[in-house]
Amino acid sequence: MKKVFFVLFIALILSACHQDNQNITQRAIWKPTQKVLKQIFQCRDNPKTYLSCLVQVMKRNGASQAAIQFTQNLEGRGFMSEFQNLGNVDLVKTLELGADYSQGCYLVNGNPRIINVLLPNMLPANLWLKECKVGKIISESGIVSYVFHYEVKDCHACEVKGISQVSFRFDQQNNFLGFNIQK
Repeated sequence: MKKVFFVLFIALILSACHQDNQNITQRAIWKPTQKVLKQIFQCRDNPKTYLSCLVQVMKRNGASQAAIQFTQNLEGRGFMSEFQNLGNVDLVKTLELGADYSQGCYLVNGNPRIINVLLPNMLPANLWLKECKVGKIISESGIVSYVFHYEVKDCHACEVKGISQVSFRFDQQNNFLGFNIQK
């Protein structure tokens, strides 16, 4: 009996590890209705139970396990609304839940697994992503750069002073090498 329990325990651990290492795909897309979004906003009333409440709402309203896992990876900040296969590293657009709704933009399936290209502490404060649209450049050495256009301005609603390109660079094993800013 102990041997059977041990084998089942190991199988569960391997299954969980395998799920964690699976690529993020379009199976994680979930588009909640306005009615469901209202239920989710009610979950926010209690920050301690927000994520578990959110997961229950997602389960009750047809979200796939992949969608739930992706939202948990984002700590409940948003849901995948679009997926674009770019090769080894892919692009995901999300519906982000803040004071209102906004669009998020992520590079996924590299190392680290999820990179928020809107992350304010990664980039200078005066760069604002124009749109979640990417170009892909492969160098002779095999470095892959995913290029986004950012507006240069003092605040989100401020006048645009210029456009900068930011390249998120990955090696041939999909390891994130950093980013370059071209003004």
